[in-house]
Amino acid sequence: MRQFFLITLLKGRRFSNGVVPKNKPRQIETLLGPSIYVNSSAGIDTNDSDMETDASILVGAGLFDIPASNGAIHVIDEVLVPEL
Repeated sequence: MRQFFLITLLKGRRFSNGVVPKNKPRQIETLLGPSIYVNSSAGIDTNDSDMETDASILVGAGLFDIPASNGAIHVIDEVLVPEL
């Protein structure tokens, strides 16, 4: 269960402008260790930069940049499954 949780956490306080890139996919290291890749449409790929998205940040629903005491919350529409 810990691995499922840690793949969704990023180091530091990252608002959407530090997560969702303007053009090419952005590689971001997770607290689990492996990187995720986020594209300009807020799609998330967990295993490489080919951008076959596994989940998306719910930007259209306004569920991003939610302030929290230790960072910011960006709600996603799928469970991210780490490669074991």
